Amino acid sequence: MLSGKRLSTKIVLMVEAILLISSILFCSVSIYMSRIGIRESIQQRLLDIANCASGSVNGEVMKTLSEETVGSTEYNHIYDTLAVFRDNVELEYVYCIKEAEPGHFIFTMDLDQEEPASYGDDVKFTEALAKAGRGTAAVDEVPYTDKWGSFYSAYSPVFDSMGSVVGIVAVDFSVPWFEAQLSEQTRSMVTGYVIILIISLLVGALLALLTVRPYVRAQGELLAEKERYLSEGFTDYLTKPIDSFALEKILLKYLPEDKVEMCMEEAEDTDGDLGEDAFSSLRSVGIEPKVGLRYCQEDEKLYRSLLAEYAYGEIEKANSLQKSYEEENWHDYSIYVHSIKSSSKMIGATVLSAHAAKLEAAANDGDSETIRNDHDNVMEEYELLTAVIRSVIPKEELSSEDNSVKEFSSDDEIMEFLPSEDDENED
Repeated sequence: MLSGKRLSTKIVLMVEAILLISSILFCSVSIYMSRIGIRESIQQRLLDIANCASGSVNGEVMKTLSEETVGSTEYNHIYDTLAVFRDNVELEYVYCIKEAEPGHFIFTMDLDQEEPASYGDDVKFTEALAKAGRGTAAVDEVPYTDKWGSFYSAYSPVFDSMGSVVGIVAVDFSVPWFEAQLSEQTRSMVTGYVIILIISLLVGALLALLTVRPYVRAQGELLAEKERYLSEGFTDYLTKPIDSFALEKILLKYLPEDKVEMCMEEAEDTDGDLGEDAFSSLRSVGIEPKVGLRYCQEDEKLYRSLLAEYAYGEIEKANSLQKSYEEENWHDYSIYVHSIKSSSKMIGATVLSAHAAKLEAAANDGDSETIRNDHDNVMEEYELLTAVIRSVIPKEELSSEDNSVKEFSSDDEIMEFLPSEDDENED
């Protein structure tokens, strides 16, 4: 049983390793994408502050600001309004800007209490500032540096009654503050992911252990049983239920060669066998013989007859389908394409059957656009498929097929007696 425990441990460790690797990859991508989202959220917060500040300023008053109006009643009114943001919002600087000439911006007001810029001093040019000068609020994507330090700034234009930009209100946030906000929110998110990862690993280990243990125990018992028999002098061991192929293999292994006579069981009708080459040809065009044989209860002769009737009835069905298509007779079209759908499914051409089912549904709904888009492709697929079948089953052999199989039923009720798709999947 020691080997069984080692196997169980290996399986649990393998499951844990898969969970760990997949979780790390998922978390890494999620953290990267979330960090981008957090950054955009912080930038939007800066922009909201700038917009709020600019919205509190009268554009007509700002338009009158000049070097001569510094200290005037109008100037002080704007100054006092923006001072509220300076004193109550977590920012470094708030100031007013105007575009003196294209691409050249100057200070018109600076609320810094220690080292304010003078009216007319140059403002560091950024793309976000230029965008605000054109009338759209913007925030710096990357930090910039001037004599006051390194900042991310948000800019919001101020308009007069005519809708013209008469100035810009800017708010500065230091790079350390911005990065601290980003790191703090990222750290909280990473902590959550780590907790989820640990819980996932523990749950995965528990489920793997509970799932694998019965099979490992059974395998260990089989190994112990085999070892017991071998220790008692037996040459080899087969577990129950006995597999016929395994039994044949072990008999060939231990029986003397002169005691073994290989014989092949002759088929009742060798002409009816399709053979692996024929199966390969059918698979090349989307026919799965294994599925078709299951519908025929593994009777290859019956399957061969279905293939023959399917292939050599193609011309008549194709002509009828094409005629109803050209006449846009969707009622008859649905009947003919339904027949192709059902018969294709019975021989194992599941892809063509699905395409025909789509056309049938479109015909029943009167969806002519879908029919026109897909009709030619389905006809070509049908023609190619039947051509390959005819190459496997020559026409002269058609008369030797079971005469009772002459036409596929167009009624879906026949499918009630055939294996279900769930049964196929279980197999």
